Amino acid sequence: MTGIQASSSSDVSYKTIDTWSADIVWIVTNYLPYGGARLKLNRRLTRMIECNVMRYNTSPLLDKEQRVRACIQKHEMLLNRFRPCLTLHGHECPVQHVAFSPDGKSLETASEDGAFIRWDVNTGFYLANVRGHSAPMEYLAFSPDGKLFATIFKDKTVKLWDVATGGLRATLGGHTDPVRYHVAFSPDGTRLATTSWDKTIKLWDVATGAPLVTLGDSDPVEYLAFSPDGTCLATASWDKTVKLWDVATGGLRFTLGEHTGVVKYLAFSPDGTCLATASEDGIVALWDVVTGAPRATLGEHTGAVKYLAFSPDGMCLATASRDKTVKLWDVATGAPLATLRGHTGPVEYLAFSPDGTCLATASRDKTIKLWGVAKGGRFLVTLADQHPDVVGYLAFSPDGTRLVAMTSLGHAVKIWSVAKLPDSLTGRIRELVQEAAQSSLKRTNPSFVETL
Repeated sequence: MTGIQASSSSDVSYKTIDTWSADIVWIVTNYLPYGGARLKLNRRLTRMIECNVMRYNTSPLLDKEQRVRACIQKHEMLLNRFRPCLTLHGHECPVQHVAFSPDGKSLETASEDGAFIRWDVNTGFYLANVRGHSAPMEYLAFSPDGKLFATIFKDKTVKLWDVATGGLRATLGGHTDPVRYHVAFSPDGTRLATTSWDKTIKLWDVATGAPLVTLGDSDPVEYLAFSPDGTCLATASWDKTVKLWDVATGGLRFTLGEHTGVVKYLAFSPDGTCLATASEDGIVALWDVVTGAPRATLGEHTGAVKYLAFSPDGMCLATASRDKTVKLWDVATGAPLATLRGHTGPVEYLAFSPDGTCLATASRDKTIKLWGVAKGGRFLVTLADQHPDVVGYLAFSPDGTRLVAMTSLGHAVKIWSVAKLPDSLTGRIRELVQEAAQSSLKRTNPSFVETL
């Protein structure tokens, strides 16, 4: 099979994957480390191309260029339909959390076995395997510069680790009950925020490991996040409120109390002017960070909303609900843009690709789906090689070339390649489709079956 070659492919081991399912009609090798791919058109795909060309050729609503673009869009979707997957095995107990390093080259996984493992995302080999503590590990987070990461355990402690050496930098032990759910570094990496069953939020000096301030709440905090400029900390409490705190002084700025259910998730817009909150009451609220006033109430979901995310440009908000749908919203107006239907179970997680063109969603139906954000959230593909259990977390790598997923019960983590096909390959597809679209023949020439 000839094809598009990597620039340095002499030491690359190629693994050919053959599939003949109803949905996948092509043969592709694993994506190469240098961004290349091999692909071979087969007769089944050729027949589909012929049908598409004939359909678009006879459409009175499309001119020639529109027909060509429609064909290319359809075929590129087919050619991207299979995503090579790495499965990472190494933990003895279920994985609790995963995080990409800021440079996207490695992945850290934390497990109930008390260990964390660092993996090479290209090869799937692990680079380090550290027994962090005798207690189960619950969460980890990288510092913005990638030099440190923090881990939390069910033993009231937080640990700071040196990424380069794998050594323990500091143990933060000020909480009187187990640290829970979430930790967050400030955007400049100088502070760490933690929350605990003891109903307090603590801010720590990352350089020294010393506590800076303790913030009190009436109930345990479900989630917290720093604003993009690092001056404000938002916390979601079991008392159904969200609080905005001044990071410098520890003073309470605002209490946002519109929800009638526990707030499960919150996020700042990229420009830091807007805060979105998602609740078990099915309501998503947008708040003005400067004044604390509500901007909009997004109430079209019929089930609890557990997760949300702003698009990288901040113009769109995606919300995941137990009503089995995902909704896209216009942040400026609060108007609904699209409802993404296709999952047969509650949608638990979602993530935008870094360039904002793709949205990944994970559901209790044990599937992960990819959607094109433009033009109303066009469905792209259900990823192959699914987890046998419910997906418990989902994230893109910083460069957008990988998608990682874990389950709440599984010991393994899966990574898919989601890089776009090379421009030279899609360019050749365009040539072939143009040639077919301009042909006056009822069917394309059999030589259309060729290797790229």
